[in-house]
This record gives sequence, C-alpha cells and structure tokens, in this order.
Amino acid sequence: MAASSNSPSSSSDSPLSLSPASQSHISQLTPFRFHTPSSTEFLEPYLPLPSSTLPFPLILTPPRSSDTPRKLAVLNDPVVTKELTGPPFPYLEEHEIGWSEGKWKDTKEVFEGWEKTIIMTHQENKREGEVALEKPRMGLPFQCIRKEDGEWIGEIGVIRHAFLAVEDVVEREKLQKENNAREVGDKELVWCFGCELLIPLSLANFLCSTDGLTPHL
Repeated sequence: MAASSNSPSSSSDSPLSLSPASQSHISQLTPFRFHTPSSTEFLEPYLPLPSSTLPFPLILTPPRSSDTPRKLAVLNDPVVTKELTGPPFPYLEEHEIGWSEGKWKDTKEVFEGWEKTIIMTHQENKREGEVALEKPRMGLPFQCIRKEDGEWIGEIGVIRHAFLAVEDVVEREKLQKENNAREVGDKELVWCFGCELLIPLSLANFLCSTDGLTPHL
C-alpha cells in the first residue's frame, strides 16, 4: 500500500475543503494561514512560527505523503528509536498512513468546526468582532515541522498531560479527569510536549517555550 495513493496527505484525496471567505476569516481571527504547496496540490493550513529567534523560518503543517521516506528512515534509526517511547519499531509505511489519517482527522475537525462557527455567526447577523473561535481542546491540530520550502525536519506533539508517571492508578485517573476538564487557556491546565527533530536542541527548547508554541495553546 503506497502512501502516495492512500494517505490522506495525497493529492488524490483533498482532505480539507474551506471556502476562500472562511480561510480569510480564520486567518484574521487566529495565527493559522493557508497555502497550496506544489508537493500536495491541495489546500493546507499552516502555523508560521516566530522567526526573530530562529536561524531560519519554520512552519507547522499536517503530514504530507512526501515526508514518508525521510520519516521512515529517521524512525527506524536505532540511535533515534532508543530515545523514543511512542512510535512502534520497526516503523512501517502502514504505521505512517494510520498516523497521517489521524492527524488529518484532527485538522478537519478543528478547521471545519471553525467554518461552521463563522457561517452560523453570519446567519445570526452578528458583527465581525463578535466572532469567537475556540482553541482546539486536544492541543495543536498538526505537528510536522518544516522549513518554509517544505522540507520536513521533525515533529512536535502537544497533548494534555496523562500523568503516566503517577503509579497510583486512582490518583492518576483523578489527575487526568481534572486536567481534561480544564478549559484551554486555564493556567492550571498541564500540557505534554513530545518531539523528534532533525534540528539543534536549542530550537527544540524554543518551540516548547513561552515564545514558541505555548501562546497558541
């Protein structure tokens, strides 16, 4: 099964459909932007990261089928895998296809939900300033890190903390329930960061800092 024909990041299956008006509204109300990369030939949302402290501009996007060869090589490198706790080993193409489908599902849920909010707002004749788009409860809807030219250089995941290090099951479940109930923006909400990167550790530290991804959560 080839990722290029079955992955949701292939040009044969445009996974996200937003009107130009919705794209414009979302870009006005959030830091997300939209483009159509030549490697995918369909609409792709992306998040530009602050570039003032980076040696080169970076963006976050959903997965692309063109990432697969490099990602398989990285996640099957013994030097890398010994530092990871999440992906299966060996990491196969079907694993990547399943992961990509899941991330595109998250992306569609967020952006199509925002479009529905915009449409409902207009139907109710609310003013532009009254439109409010809720931040995703799961964290960032996508996590592939790229240079502006599209080169995949890693991934960073941001999810609600599951407190897996807490050995007491009752206490762990209590902490999870409390954390999952908190609204996005709550200072008591605990996030968990995980990443695999082909960039210096200093950049990884920046991504997890208050100047990097944190403002978007």
